[in-house]
Amino acid sequence: MNIPQAFDIQKILDRITDGFIALDKNFCYTYVNKKAGELVRRDPLSLIGKNVWEEFPEAVDSSTYYAFLQAMNEQNYIVNRDYFPPLDLWQENHIYPSPEGLFIFIRNITEQKRAEDKIRLKVNLLNAVGQAVIATDMDGIINYWNNAAEKMYGWSMTEVIGNNITQLVTTKDRRDKIVNKVKALDNGNSWSEEVVVCRKDKNSFPAFITSSALPDEAGKLVGIIEVSIDISERKMAEANLKLLENKIVEQKIQEQKKISRAIIHAQEKEKNYIGLELHDNANQILAGAKIYLTVAANNDKNIKKILEYPMQLISSSMEAIRMLSHKQATPLKNINLEQLVRGLLKVFHKDKRTNSDFVYLVSGHLFNDGLKLNIYRIIQELVINIIKHAAAKNINISIKEKDNNIEIIVTDDGKGFDVNSKRNGIGISNIINRIEAFNGAISIKSSPGNGCQTIVSMPMINTLAQVQIE
Repeated sequence: MNIPQAFDIQKILDRITDGFIALDKNFCYTYVNKKAGELVRRDPLSLIGKNVWEEFPEAVDSSTYYAFLQAMNEQNYIVNRDYFPPLDLWQENHIYPSPEGLFIFIRNITEQKRAEDKIRLKVNLLNAVGQAVIATDMDGIINYWNNAAEKMYGWSMTEVIGNNITQLVTTKDRRDKIVNKVKALDNGNSWSEEVVVCRKDKNSFPAFITSSALPDEAGKLVGIIEVSIDISERKMAEANLKLLENKIVEQKIQEQKKISRAIIHAQEKEKNYIGLELHDNANQILAGAKIYLTVAANNDKNIKKILEYPMQLISSSMEAIRMLSHKQATPLKNINLEQLVRGLLKVFHKDKRTNSDFVYLVSGHLFNDGLKLNIYRIIQELVINIIKHAAAKNINISIKEKDNNIEIIVTDDGKGFDVNSKRNGIGISNIINRIEAFNGAISIKSSPGNGCQTIVSMPMINTLAQVQIE
């Protein structure tokens, strides 16, 4: 097979950028253009008449070898790509058959393949990293989406290419904010933030996102690359750690309250002991002294007149001790809270300057003796403060069940006070300590001239370990 020798055709074939060769049906060269000679590093004229497989035996059994045979046998156009190691040449062969042989255009694609390999390497590297890597243009249109992004967000690359990233993965309430931040990126700068994003299934999750601007060779921003890390597990761990810390703090608080309850119990026992001693010992001594003085006075009228005032002092002391004993000593078991409070109010009724009203609506079996005694001491402290400082005419006390709590309300129509002003004395502090020890809460409403209302609420059934009354 011979190439026509017309000057214009040969000139054209020598000027094309692809290599061109012609082979006869025995695969011998009949024509080699200048570019083909450069590709195989041979003088084109030196190849004329020679067999291609003898000149390049390394190509036997290659993809090109079988493509030539197939095109010749089937008389069909074939294109193939092949690498020829001796020349470090990637070639793309367009093979046109004829009954007389083959015409082959050979394109050098070595640089293209190397660029493709670099791109493939980068893609493989990006697919190998655990973070989701997404590339977009400056308008947020996705042009790259690695395997980790597919796994994290649920969309495949084919589903997302050409779509706007903010419409896919950003929650509606944060969309505008993120778009504005990304647009504000300068060349070489980056933006990082924890963001709530969406999966394909519409479920949201927290992610740490870093967005960086991508400039071209001239420095113009042409795109944005975004790296996303799913921080759900980290957030859950942080939340669990916070819960654990809070639990530890709560345990410490409850332990402190348990200690406070034990202290309160010890104080009650000590008060009870002091009250009994005053009543049974000191009062008996004074009663004995009074008897002796009475006998002496009855035997001598002059002495009787002298002893009249000391005996009045002894009687007053005995009454004061009885009142103090009653205040200090309370039962420690089988406490009847209603009876204790009514007894307290009965004592103050003797004053006749203050009226009281008491409502008790509680099922006694629902809370223990320790809590009952604590409530009594709180009411006792509040009533004493009212009598001493409020100049009240009326005191109203109610103890009721409310939402599994005991609610104690004490109101008076006395002078009132500014709840925000600093107050001296330990009365209110003692009340607050007692309430906190039993996981309760207190609210005080008052203002000058408008009386006072104190509301105390404490759990009816305390799930914490209670101090046992002995």
